[in-house]
Amino acid sequence: MLKKIQTDLKGVPYPLSFNARKYFGTIQEFEKFNWPKSYLKADIYVNAEVEIVDYGKKPMKAGK
Repeated sequence: MLKKIQTDLKGVPYPLSFNARKYFGTIQEFEKFNWPKSYLKADIYVNAEVEIVDYGKKPMKAGK
């Protein structure tokens, strides 16, 4: 999804810049990075952690 936004739509997903901002020392560094322009050229790596908290209930068949 991120690659498609980057290449086809030529845009930046809205909340992503807020998450990236914490990796800059100052707001000035973040602004100098020019997020909308730099995002289009960036290499993106995603590491997802998934935790299954509930499997749900098995549906009962009619008549049982």
